[in-house]
Amino acid sequence: TGREMMACDYYGFPPGMVEMDYPPRRERERPGGLHGFMTLHGVSHVITYHRRYIEFLRSQPELFREADWIDSEEREGFALFEVLGGDGRFLEGAGSVRADFNRWEIRFPAPPPEQAVIAYNWHPRLCADPPATLFPHDTGRGATFIGIRPNGAREVRIRYRNRF
Repeated sequence: TGREMMACDYYGFPPGMVEMDYPPRRERERPGGLHGFMTLHGVSHVITYHRRYIEFLRSQPELFREADWIDSEEREGFALFEVLGGDGRFLEGAGSVRADFNRWEIRFPAPPPEQAVIAYNWHPRLCADPPATLFPHDTGRGATFIGIRPNGAREVRIRYRNRF
C-alpha cells in the first residue's frame, strides 16, 4: 500500500507463542477497546478478511465507516474501514510526519510549538538532529510516545541511534 501499518508479529514464532490478533488482547480490553487503541495510535484505516472483525466493525457505524470491499480469489474478500474520530499522528502540536526506514521527518507550521507529541512508540535510543530534543511522553493509556522539543526548528529528523 505504500503506507505504514500495524499488525501482529508472527514471523519466526511457532503457533501458540504469540497472539495472532492485533491489537493484543490487553489493548482491546482497555477502556475504549479497539477504537480507543486505533485513535490513540493515529490509525486511519483497518483492512481485514476475518468475518468476526468485519461483523464487529460493521456493528459500530459511529466509530468505523466501511469504505470499500476488495474481492479475492483466495478468500471471501477484504473489507476496508475508515476509523472515525481520530486526530492523526499528533497527540500534541500540529504538522506533518513522514516515516521511512529508520527515520521520521516532522514538519511544523510557523512558528514551531515549544513541544509536540507524535503517536509513535518511544525508545531510549531514538535521537533527533539538533537543536531538537526528544523525551518520553506517557499517554496514561498504556503507551509511551515520542515527545519533541523542536527548540525553534520547523523541520525535525528523528532516527534510531546505533548502539555502537
